[in-house]
Amino acid sequence: MSGRKSIPPIKDADGSLITDSVTRANIFNKYFASVFTCDDGNIPHFTSRVDVSTEFRDVSFTPLKVFQVLKHLKPKNSSGRGGVPNILLKRLSRSLCDPLAFIFQASFRSHVLPVSWLHAIVIPYLKGPYFK
Repeated sequence: MSGRKSIPPIKDADGSLITDSVTRANIFNKYFASVFTCDDGNIPHFTSRVDVSTEFRDVSFTPLKVFQVLKHLKPKNSSGRGGVPNILLKRLSRSLCDPLAFIFQASFRSHVLPVSWLHAIVIPYLKGPYFK
């Protein structure tokens, strides 16, 4: 996929470069498992971002709202799965706000999301003894 950043090299304890994908995945798994804690069942309190009386039928994606979001995108943030950079979305916000508002509203009303919206590309920032 074009635009995807490559994962920096990983070295083992003796300094040898690790290139095998399974070994690299296992190293990531071991590291991430070591820095996270088990779920204690406590759910933290989150302040509601919408009025409690808001219902799904009250939600709308207007061209103005979409335009405002696009104009406030940080141009240096990474692009999404489609590979479209934020700077392009920001610069084309006037042209894109109407069709995007229509797509978002239709998707929300039909309760159907494109499969690609349900996935994320996660690129770890390598820190710690394994990632020198």
